[in-house]
Amino acid sequence: DTGAPSSSASAPATTAATTISITYAINDGGGSGPASIQLWQRYTVPGATPSGTYSLVTTTTSTAASGTFTNVATATDGTYEFYTIATDAAGNVESAPTTADSTTVRNTIPASNVASSISLFQKASPLVVPWVVTANGGGLASVELWYRYTAPGVAPSGAYSKSSNTYTGSATSGSFNYTASSDGTYEFYTIAVATNGTREAAPPLTTPDATVVLDKVVPTSTTNALTSPTRASSVDVTYNAADNTNGSSLDSVELWQRFTVPGATPSGSYTLILTNPGTASPQKFTAVPTAADGRYEFYTISVDKAANRKAIPSAAETFTIRDTVAPSSSASA
Repeated sequence: DTGAPSSSASAPATTAATTISITYAINDGGGSGPASIQLWQRYTVPGATPSGTYSLVTTTTSTAASGTFTNVATATDGTYEFYTIATDAAGNVESAPTTADSTTVRNTIPASNVASSISLFQKASPLVVPWVVTANGGGLASVELWYRYTAPGVAPSGAYSKSSNTYTGSATSGSFNYTASSDGTYEFYTIAVATNGTREAAPPLTTPDATVVLDKVVPTSTTNALTSPTRASSVDVTYNAADNTNGSSLDSVELWQRFTVPGATPSGSYTLILTNPGTASPQKFTAVPTAADGRYEFYTISVDKAANRKAIPSAAETFTIRDTVAPSSSASA
């Protein structure tokens, strides 16, 4: 028997315990059979890039093709990489692998954040603040919501405060309903707490998990008077639209139209025909079709990024009458 055996190790991906169990398997390919197996380990502190050499942890003398290393120490948070080297009864020794067979990350510090699905512009209180737990620290006890409020037009400053919103339990996601009293900017982060009392560290003041603008003010828009009557087959509808100062900003402006045939009384509903982005400059709907003779009535609806919508006006903001029919005349002498 001149062939070296092969082996592999399997460790848990994560742990918060001070020791773990690692299973192994040996394949000698029909040779003289297993004689022993070594467990090698490399440790890396949290946040660092793994490098350096492995160290021998333990050697087990066994003729079994599989087994378990028990009480392997993982006393400190960080990354533990493992591989095994098997030796068969003929003295053939497996070569060390170039990469770890298995890796375990020990983390006893819980971690959480405000979920990326949060709406960054909201128009009503309570503000909906979803959260997720990314590490439970060996057992989650609670998740706290911290906030900082800044009035419109003011630069954020000062400390954060713990809100009354706290989740207690082991769920890995959820949502807070935060009661906001005034329009402005609300910065949020979450703090997870493990069952052993270990607390997640707060982020720097300038890097909260999420920033939400509460904007309850409806944006405005008006259209300018059109030339009427006209013989043109299209018209440009100009308008003036804006959101409140320091609000969520204008998102879009809609143009609604109602058409009435010549001689009829205007009635019925309007139809949305065009939408401009809130950043449109100039503020104009270009070449709006007026293909048929008749009365064209228009109004605009402005919408901000918090989804506040201007109310539907009770009457058209502007209109034009298209008339391409030549008049007739007669004379009597």
